[in-house]
Amino acid sequence: MTGTLCVSNYCIPTSWDPDGLYINSLAFVGALTDPPVNTSTFNATGFQNFTTLPVKAIQAQGEGINIVARSNGTVHERGTWKAWVDWNKNGTFQPATEEVYNIQGFAGADATFGFVIPPTTPPGDYRIRIRVNNGTDWLGESYGLDFSPCDDFESGFWEDNYGETEDYLFTVVTNCNSLITTITNGSRCGAGTVTLGATATAGVTEFRLYTVATGGSYV
Repeated sequence: MTGTLCVSNYCIPTSWDPDGLYINSLAFVGALTDPPVNTSTFNATGFQNFTTLPVKAIQAQGEGINIVARSNGTVHERGTWKAWVDWNKNGTFQPATEEVYNIQGFAGADATFGFVIPPTTPPGDYRIRIRVNNGTDWLGESYGLDFSPCDDFESGFWEDNYGETEDYLFTVVTNCNSLITTITNGSRCGAGTVTLGATATAGVTEFRLYTVATGGSYV
């Protein structure tokens, strides 16, 4: 692992020929709060830190985080994908215990995956690292499929090894004991009454309906 620097404890892996394959968009989908899709071009080092974006994904303990990532490049537009979350916030991504996605050697232009936040995860911000690697050498042989969170993607006599690494933050919040379990939708054309229905977990004593997604007064 050569040429790797550390800033705030997190390693910063580099990549040869970073425009050969890079992540050009990434979206968090289906959380309590989904930030806007992040679009970008490549960075000269092969690493980009997006942990300072103003809006983060927010999800509750025990619920799912879903990610849709897309790649681009001047040489290949597909690669192998992996992702890790620093669950214990110690400044490192453990290759075995903190891996949340592994495409298992297959190559694709896009990666759509999800993982469940452990129910006992303390509320707070967590760092996720997503990496894509071209996965083949210049002869078309398999290469780079077992990269770690910190391995540099380097060129050598037998290899053209490149890709990109991006880091993001998402926020974990306390899961609520009162949850809606089923919803019955209703519709009507013209004047009249629309009947809606909902059931919830045990102990719920009140439902409130709103006509707007945030703010406003309940009806």
